[in-house]
Amino acid sequence: EMEETEHHVKLNLANVPAGYRLSASDRVSILRFVRELLTDNLVHSFRFVEVADASIDRNQNLVSPMLQHTRQSITITISLPLRVVAHGPANESDFALAYLMDFLEDHKLDLEMFVKSLDWNKLKNVSTSIGTYDPASINVEPEAEMVEMEETEHPVQLT
Repeated sequence: EMEETEHHVKLNLANVPAGYRLSASDRVSILRFVRELLTDNLVHSFRFVEVADASIDRNQNLVSPMLQHTRQSITITISLPLRVVAHGPANESDFALAYLMDFLEDHKLDLEMFVKSLDWNKLKNVSTSIGTYDPASINVEPEAEMVEMEETEHPVQLT
């Protein structure tokens, strides 16, 4: 028996210059890149059917309050909360999140290079890390989410 499970994964971008904001199109590009990574390299019994931006306001970065002071400048960490829906055997659904986390961890350098390519001058020192988040802390309204996704030129949902 197959079932769908929802997973809440956070992509953290550290060493971002203070004041930098990811544009909505950059967020969509990152989502698309994560989605392609997952679909191109999956060799497990899971299929990831959706990768969506879970933050209610795409223009607001969820910035961690910790500012890191480096010798050159003050940097921030931007967190991108993602909602990933996995489709797989019901008896293996508990492993889907662990598999997803391991997979993204293994592809950290690919993610870093992609993010740097969005704006080399500002993002050349970015480092990425993967975590999870509590969806209750984000205040997502599914209706608003769907409307926003339909407005993007290329929907970020997998078919």
